Amino acid sequence: MNPADGSVWVGTGEPNTSQDSYAGQRRHRSADNGRTWQLVGNSLPNRLVYQITFDGAGHVYAATSYGLLRRSALDLTSAWKTVLKPDPNPTNSPYRTSFVTDVKVQPGTDGNTVIAAVVWRGGTNVSGNLPDAPANASVIWRGKLVVSTDVGIFATSFSGPGNWVRVGTGQPVAPSVDLSVSPDRGYLLVATHGQGLWKIG
Repeated sequence: MNPADGSVWVGTGEPNTSQDSYAGQRRHRSADNGRTWQLVGNSLPNRLVYQITFDGAGHVYAATSYGLLRRSALDLTSAWKTVLKPDPNPTNSPYRTSFVTDVKVQPGTDGNTVIAAVVWRGGTNVSGNLPDAPANASVIWRGKLVVSTDVGIFATSFSGPGNWVRVGTGQPVAPSVDLSVSPDRGYLLVATHGQGLWKIG
């Protein structure tokens, strides 16, 4: 949802890479609570959309299976542009893709600090001592980058990313597949695979 005007934006295509998944073609927007939908920008064949995020400065980002895309949130006819695609894949190999599975904008930066979770190569590696396990979602909370993984929730400082510490206690041993900050930014909500929703903070 775009906080600026309350419009709902969706991307088509299942956000996973299993053999029975369907790739999306377009992004759509509804300004009337889902009664009608409008195509936003150009068609993007065979893209999986993982996350759509607004920067508060007039742009919208889409984390997709072909990199990080950006466009105007105001001009609905403008095209999506690739702003991060670490592996250019000049030979179009199916094994060299630039999956961006999550994107967040640091509050208070007017859209100037954008963090993307890249699941291939490229970018600046800040994994440091993070366990060797899939990272599924990220948020910015209490001045730290927080990541949900298959083995728990971890946080690192912006000033020295890479020194990760576990966040919270008592969570089940299950993959943490999604992560959100409460509206008052007082706590984290963690969605797990098969073990329910948990609160941290």
